[in-house]
Amino acid sequence: MEKKIANILMQSSDYYSTFAGVALTSLFENNKHFDEINVYFISDNIGTENKAKLEKTAENYGRKLIIIDAKPITEMLENAGVPKYHGSHATLLKLFVVSYIKEDIKSLLYIDSDMLVVSKIDELIDTDLDGYVYGMVAHTTAFAYKSIIGFNDFELWFNGGLLLINIDEWKNKNCEHAFIINITNPNTHLPFVDEDLTNLVFHNYIKPLDLKFNYPSTYEVIGFEATKRIYKLTESQYNEFKDTSDKVVIYHSLPIFGLRPWDKKSQAIEKDKWDYYKKISEWANIEYEDKPLSLKNKVEKALYDFLPTWIYAKMHRTAYLWTVKQAAKGFKYEKGED
Repeated sequence: MEKKIANILMQSSDYYSTFAGVALTSLFENNKHFDEINVYFISDNIGTENKAKLEKTAENYGRKLIIIDAKPITEMLENAGVPKYHGSHATLLKLFVVSYIKEDIKSLLYIDSDMLVVSKIDELIDTDLDGYVYGMVAHTTAFAYKSIIGFNDFELWFNGGLLLINIDEWKNKNCEHAFIINITNPNTHLPFVDEDLTNLVFHNYIKPLDLKFNYPSTYEVIGFEATKRIYKLTESQYNEFKDTSDKVVIYHSLPIFGLRPWDKKSQAIEKDKWDYYKKISEWANIEYEDKPLSLKNKVEKALYDFLPTWIYAKMHRTAYLWTVKQAAKGFKYEKGED
């Protein structure tokens, strides 16, 4: 009988290692039936204490943790002239790490450190990516951004929080070179960096994955009806969100009124689950952050609490469109040539 093997990719700074550690615990806890789980973990200056906790987590479950130092990757990007974003190359690390993996593996599943695995990942790991470089979940709420940068309504835009990587195709398509010549083109400026780059350079080589593998719980908190109004979801998109809520495999814990599940006052749907995995993790004694709401978030929450859904949705939509237009103002993309 063939062994069940999962090769996982994660990355974190020292600060985010608490959240990544809880995500890792949730992955291990719900997938004990795998014969092997090998985790390639990019360390962006993770401290000794948190690195030891990550290693202990893998040891507790009899799994293998391979730490990859981010420094050689960032030095390569620096030497190649790849621009930094907010003073760092961190957001691009996952796109270039394949060249730094020594083991002969066929696929790699990247999971963001703000995700939570609450079920078995067999279906995801067994996905056939023949002919595709990536498997990703479509961003159904990115309609405004898509239209600004020239994508049609029927074209999918994919979220960068989860990547199922076909290693052979990644090498065959020479992805590292393709990413570098596109991101270093002086006529290119991408506001959403890694997500933009992946969608634009390899759009025809991305296989759509089910929403249950990258489920943004934000929309369930504000309500499916409000979500439909805000993002002008089609009936099928609306139904997809509703139908997925009770069969989620991986939650993507995006901010809700500025708060995440690890914040004390968070209203995230998956907060109870996050609490559970934190309690059984090596980070059980870490205190929750009592993060104060910004003025913007206070106003947004007050509108949500006191206004009828249709009025709140209309105001949220207006704010969303303005925010996206501001973010995309500097967007420029010109395909790099060899």
